[in-house]
Amino acid sequence: MIKKSPLVIGILVALCLGSMGMSETTPVGAEITGIDDQRMLIESLKKFVDDNPTAADEMEYVIQKKEDSARKKMNDMLEKMATEKKPTVSEELSGGTMDYISRHLNLALVYFYEAKYWLTIEECNSVIKVAPKNTLSWIRRGSGYYMLGQYEQAKADWMLAMSLGPKKTEKVDLERFLAKLESLVASEK
Repeated sequence: MIKKSPLVIGILVALCLGSMGMSETTPVGAEITGIDDQRMLIESLKKFVDDNPTAADEMEYVIQKKEDSARKKMNDMLEKMATEKKPTVSEELSGGTMDYISRHLNLALVYFYEAKYWLTIEECNSVIKVAPKNTLSWIRRGSGYYMLGQYEQAKADWMLAMSLGPKKTEKVDLERFLAKLESLVASEK
């Protein structure tokens, strides 16, 4: 368990807020992202204080988007905090080399092949929360719903993935999935 002394929390707050500082050369569109990132970091910090297990992952995601010295400091602190506790399943599977989105999409796939479809859906929801335009997360979540027999939700997710402009191979797969779903629904009637 991570020890949360007032000093550690104060350092986290300072690092989080310091990593969100805008420079004079920041483009106008990036300011909105910076504000969103700051809000996400603050919410993650609140969750961290409340012992929410996803808080560190959410902070890590925002930090990975920054390329400043505060990022290195925060990564060092997160690494130190991670070594003070037993690694979780996701940490063991990731090997520490994948970013937040890749790690959760990888876990979703692992859970899918293990027939743990609800866990597949949960991992995809983690990605959708921070990257709602990630096509693969919608495809995998739809596949999880399909395997659970929730065909309407699967169709909705796959249709949304199709509207996001998937890669050519993803589009071919989605068209095949949707056709299979249509024939399945038609045969049940």
